[in-house]
Amino acid sequence: MSRARFIQRAGTLGFIALTAWVQAGARGGAADFPTTLPLSARQWNDRGSKFAQEQKWQPAIDAFTEAIQLATNRSEILVNRAVALQKLGEWERAEADCTAAVAINPEDTRAFLQRAIARAELGRNEDAFKDASRAVRMEPENSQCVFIRHLLASRTGRHDLGHVAGETYIGIHGWADPWSPYIALLNYVSLRRAGNPAAAKALVAEAGSSLPPADWPTPVTLYLHGDLDESALLALATQPDRATLARYYIAMQHWLEGDTAKARELFETIVATGDRAFLQTKLAGDHLQELRAQAANPSGASKE
Repeated sequence: MSRARFIQRAGTLGFIALTAWVQAGARGGAADFPTTLPLSARQWNDRGSKFAQEQKWQPAIDAFTEAIQLATNRSEILVNRAVALQKLGEWERAEADCTAAVAINPEDTRAFLQRAIARAELGRNEDAFKDASRAVRMEPENSQCVFIRHLLASRTGRHDLGHVAGETYIGIHGWADPWSPYIALLNYVSLRRAGNPAAAKALVAEAGSSLPPADWPTPVTLYLHGDLDESALLALATQPDRATLARYYIAMQHWLEGDTAKARELFETIVATGDRAFLQTKLAGDHLQELRAQAANPSGASKE
């Protein structure tokens, strides 16, 4: 999988493919499992992690449950089960596991991160935003935390705060990091929607001058800065994932410039044809809902 495809697979939505794996529990899961019972909590956890790697979600849940019963104070096993539960759409159970994990270990970043995902799927975006913000404060260098917080900042209208975690991340890792260009693009939108076009343009100018011109997504930053037109950008977006990304930022640019009809058309195309695991596909769906709400209540529509 290319770096561009990996970063865009915001696998929620499931919700972010950035969270599609079971992190801590999967580290030791490749070993052969003993067949003689009883197994230890660690062995059950390893078994659950192996099932998760094979996308066998119910057996993974069953194995993690056995591990939890033997080690009731291990927050990471609860989070492992929460991730598997999410794969089956068991959002309330996943949230409960993460809440139990937080009670055991208030410093467990994964517990807050996965609870943010579960709460977002349950429509509790404000609570989810708080969890994502807590996670990113704990691990500002964690790209997963930054991307999920970006999504939730957009959903809750926190455009004035949406770019802060991204700025910190880029400051830590610099432009050579593979995630930094994509975070910069999301920061551009947050700054524009927060009413700070000068800072937004300065950001993409810095990105465009710092990134290798031939590398993706440098052309998107050049487009947003005004150095590349739509047709040229789309001509460079030869792969489906790149086309989704390019159309998303073209649509956003139309929306930000007041052309809601064109933006709606492009967002609808993304939702209809884009990979549903992409962050931009999910954001496009959110924006369509916002545009419909604005059309239904023009007097209450916010002005950028």
